[in-house]
Amino acid sequence: MAADIFKCVICNLSDCEENLTKLTKKGCDSIKISGEARGDNLKLNNCGESFVHANCRKNYVSKHKIAQFQKKQQSSTTTTDCDSDRSRITLNQHCVFCGFKLSLNKDKENICVIKTTAFQESIVKICHERNDEWATEVLSKIEGIVDCLATGMKYHINCSINFRKKKQKPLIYTSMSVEHGIGIKRKSVGNPVNEELLSAFNKTLQLCEEKEKELFTISEMCKTMTSFCGESYSKVYMKKKVMERYGNGITITTRVGEEDLISFSSSIQHIVEAFYSQQCPSNFEEKKIGILKTAAKILLHDIGKIETNKDNYDIFGKLSSYEEALCFVPVSLQIFCSTHNKNCMKNEIDAAGESAMNVVYCGSPSDNIDSLRYQKFTEKVLAASLSTSVNPEDLPPTSAAMKFHSRRTYFQVI
Repeated sequence: MAADIFKCVICNLSDCEENLTKLTKKGCDSIKISGEARGDNLKLNNCGESFVHANCRKNYVSKHKIAQFQKKQQSSTTTTDCDSDRSRITLNQHCVFCGFKLSLNKDKENICVIKTTAFQESIVKICHERNDEWATEVLSKIEGIVDCLATGMKYHINCSINFRKKKQKPLIYTSMSVEHGIGIKRKSVGNPVNEELLSAFNKTLQLCEEKEKELFTISEMCKTMTSFCGESYSKVYMKKKVMERYGNGITITTRVGEEDLISFSSSIQHIVEAFYSQQCPSNFEEKKIGILKTAAKILLHDIGKIETNKDNYDIFGKLSSYEEALCFVPVSLQIFCSTHNKNCMKNEIDAAGESAMNVVYCGSPSDNIDSLRYQKFTEKVLAASLSTSVNPEDLPPTSAAMKFHSRRTYFQVI
């Protein structure tokens, strides 16, 4: 018997005759009918010469399986036919960035219409710079359009800002899944969104970005949010939501025994833009004060971004000299420190720090700090009972430790 006779006509896999079933005329007819329903063109040999696997035949002629296949094919065809219509709808009814359907009633102030041809060129350029999933989505919508003005493209202002600043989508628009330019709602998970709280949260973040002060604690942000709607997120949830919104766009500085500080990285751009956009005062003093205020804001921003973990610094190596220590600070502080008098002797710094510490521990400024440490230790031993011990942290530091502390403090002050 020929080799192809031992091949299943459905899966086309060869097998021994023991694992195959020989088709009769009735079996051949049922497979032909199922093939027509599926749109297949199966080539069957003469009755009695065609073989199939029992499972292959069972699944192939199943009415339920055929109905599923036809439904899937119909859905795929419908999606393909409607692509052009959906694309046209997206251009003027959906945000070109997030794909969220625009609501002129609820979000009118946050919607803009594209008014210049330069807009498309700038967005395409940013897409290539970002080179991420969101950029690919946006690029697929606008790259092939010849005249973006004629299409009436619209977008959310905050979506545009986040996209240009290389941030993620605004949180309020991430509950939508974009497919072929149409926003499709996902099934809501968890508690329903409190629109009033969400609006207050967005206003709080906008205020933090625009306000002159650049370092915020979570408590301050919660109080600001309360001023908008009378209530606020908890501190833990507020921090989580801020990190979800900005990701690496913010810097969180951890402080021992105190609240964390949040610095909005993008606010440095607002400082520079605000300085150059403001009207130049005619008075020289006012102009000087404006420059000094802007420089102070930039320095404050950079100071907040300095790493505070001591593991990142080589205390006994690279921090041994003033010039080498400058390598660990931002460029703005390096420029500032390079203009300062660097001829202050180390001995003078050490002596001043030791005198100040003597006063803190109720000693004389002229005392030797090691002698004061021994004196305080003796006093505590005499006053302590047999069941208690003297804690080292209650004693003044050693002279060696005091040198590093004094130089570090001097370096921070200048």
